[in-house]
Amino acid sequence: MMYIGGTEMMRRGRVTETKHLTFNCKDVKALFEAILEGEKVKPFQVAKRTVFARYGIAGTRKDRIFTAIIYKFFKIYGILDKIVAWALKNNVDKLCEELKMALRLTAYLTQFDSVKDERLIEAFRKCIKQYLSEKCGTEQARLFETAFEKMATRPWKPSKEELLELRYKMPYLLIKLFSKLVKDDRELEDLITALNASPPLGFRVNTLKVKDVEEVVRELQSSGVKVWASKRVPYVIRYVGGLDYNRQRLLQEGIIVPQDEPSALAAILLNPQPGEIIVDLCAAPGGKTTHIAELSRNLATVIALEIYPDRMARLVELANRTSTYISIHPIITDARYASKLLARIKAHKMLIDPPCTSTGALAKHPDARW
Repeated sequence: MMYIGGTEMMRRGRVTETKHLTFNCKDVKALFEAILEGEKVKPFQVAKRTVFARYGIAGTRKDRIFTAIIYKFFKIYGILDKIVAWALKNNVDKLCEELKMALRLTAYLTQFDSVKDERLIEAFRKCIKQYLSEKCGTEQARLFETAFEKMATRPWKPSKEELLELRYKMPYLLIKLFSKLVKDDRELEDLITALNASPPLGFRVNTLKVKDVEEVVRELQSSGVKVWASKRVPYVIRYVGGLDYNRQRLLQEGIIVPQDEPSALAAILLNPQPGEIIVDLCAAPGGKTTHIAELSRNLATVIALEIYPDRMARLVELANRTSTYISIHPIITDARYASKLLARIKAHKMLIDPPCTSTGALAKHPDARW
């Protein structure tokens, strides 16, 4: 059987991590619901943290194990759909959404997971069958059992194109597109390797709450995080390694905000000034919006437009946490009609950061590639 799950060292690490653990239905539901929510809420990391906190596993060993599974799951999401179609002989049209996701996760755990922990797989099989019976009916639960048995006992055989998809962790059409942008196979390999490499992540230091970046760096370093101040963008710090968002004081108090260097540059280049009216057309989840308010010292009027209520709720929460709510005026609306909504307002500046393909950030957003 073929396993695409990481290096031998990573495999040993996971084995050590799971050696003395047992998994129950509560754990399985935490993993499964994090993936279900991650399909709806982007980035999926937000959904994962919310679900894990709800089930009481945030910051635990199971958090680390399940996070690794979820990240790799979304990285080969499109391949998993092909395996589900193979297992059910393409009979996937009438499946409930929960069953589709359960079968995708089955495909990952049985065909690709580097550890293939039998305790987790058996707990998943037992608990999800019952879950599906209650959610989707006994017929859907029976389909799950049939497909599970096939995936657990028979290896899927990929085509040549699918082997390339597995190698590069992206759709064949995207690989073909990248191949047209480079000179030869070596350059293509370098490009895709760079896109898949995990870059350092970033935080913006909220200057409304603290002035000394090095003070923040020292506190994070004292908690075991490898962190350093950016040399390119003021008040941005970069880090590598794990960080428990649910327990990090600086995050909870709005002293630091998750934001990398390119994202932080947008508000700096906009150069917001006190007294200005500034419109952010695609505002949520609010990193740039709150940065605009922060740079104006809460003395600008920042009109934040967002079409999705759940994303706007995240913006409002961030504004409250960063103490920038004073100058931010959230409006749930479609930004395409902003000219009518704001007809009587003379804005000094406008920020437009519309949704994109995220092809330049595939390592950070593995689900974007499919």
